[in-house]
Amino acid sequence: MRVVAEADPKKQRIIAPSRDIVALKGNGDTNMFCGKCKNFLAQEMVPEKIASIVIQCFRCKSYNVYP
Repeated sequence: MRVVAEADPKKQRIIAPSRDIVALKGNGDTNMFCGKCKNFLAQEMVPEKIASIVIQCFRCKSYNVYP
């Protein structure tokens, strides 16, 4: 995933897990990792379905978006 400096909760849905777990699980074929620390963020996703979602990495606190 790509790291962004900030996330806007008015324009984007932000997912910020409270512990080190996979933030999202889907039924696609793509796994996603933090663009900064490579932590596992999303499992078996369909990338187009998370285009407006920001995932904050639990480990390094960076904001990650697709693509």
